[in-house]
Amino acid sequence: MKDDQTIKSRLRNTVLAIRDGLPNSQRVLESAQACRKLNVLVKTLQAHHPRGQCGIALYSPMRSELDCSGSFEPLTAEGHLLCLPRMQDTGSLHFHKWRPGQVLEKGSFGTLEPSMSFPVIDPDIIVLPLSCFDRACNRSGYGKGCYDRTISNMRDSGLQPFLIGVAFPCQEISMVPMEHHDIPLDYIVTAKSVHQRNV
Repeated sequence: MKDDQTIKSRLRNTVLAIRDGLPNSQRVLESAQACRKLNVLVKTLQAHHPRGQCGIALYSPMRSELDCSGSFEPLTAEGHLLCLPRMQDTGSLHFHKWRPGQVLEKGSFGTLEPSMSFPVIDPDIIVLPLSCFDRACNRSGYGKGCYDRTISNMRDSGLQPFLIGVAFPCQEISMVPMEHHDIPLDYIVTAKSVHQRNV
């Protein structure tokens, strides 16, 4: 297990260094392209919800993460309910209802989070960042386990949100080493492609 953690840490650092080195113009272009693919995918997943609208958890990007803000307005216009994560003392996340334009607060690890006063909702779709991924839709985060812990808790409560990772193409590797607590995603969206997990 310790060897797996060491390998994952090295992979994470290598890929994040590549991501950090992307030119800003490329980052902006590929973020916009990925958002367009994400918006199309959400429309496809709407069919699984009788009311035709979804609660969708997005995120406020930090450091060199893919900027998914290009999906905020289009998804809101489609009638979807947006929410953003807020870190809890337990190391898990709560998703708070949020609308584009509402002020965010400085949170843990340099993230921007919605106010604690905003209602907590259980999203139907969770869009999440990552450090690296493979085509089997395995994901490595940043080593804190926040999303894995949160999703595991949701599943224990009977909830089954769709899980969509978004990333730059340069974050793809041949195989992500997975530990017992790691949760694979349903989809990975990049500027170039949409990968779906085979189940």
